[in-house]
Amino acid sequence: MPELEDMTHGMTLGLYFGLGNALAEQKNFLSVLKRYSNKRFIDVRIGFRSDTDANALYRAQVVVNQRKYYVVGTYDQSSPNINTAFDAYDCTEIFKGDVVIFFFSVYGSERFLESMPRYPTGQEKEAIRRVLTASVN
Repeated sequence: MPELEDMTHGMTLGLYFGLGNALAEQKNFLSVLKRYSNKRFIDVRIGFRSDTDANALYRAQVVVNQRKYYVVGTYDQSSPNINTAFDAYDCTEIFKGDVVIFFFSVYGSERFLESMPRYPTGQEKEAIRRVLTASVN
């Protein structure tokens, strides 16, 4: 984390696939921006379920059609539940945890978007399905 005087607190939007949710939801996560740079530190623990162990988080950067996505998730192999929120994006992967996708700007490659990205061909669902598939395998 940056020094206190170099931090600006804010929020970062993510598409959250909660284990107990039927659909994905747009959700803001607490974040800190380091001044004079584009480095952002996102605290995903607050947005996940209360029983999430911070040490059990995984992080991945996924590239689909030349767009970058930052994916953070939890996984509990012993859980009897699977994440059914993936179904809304036609993702048939079986995953036992929460997942959030953060979207990078196309033009500022290290800057996170403050809203859902616009896809030129209207293939949002397909792109997100591919991100989910790549990140859970």
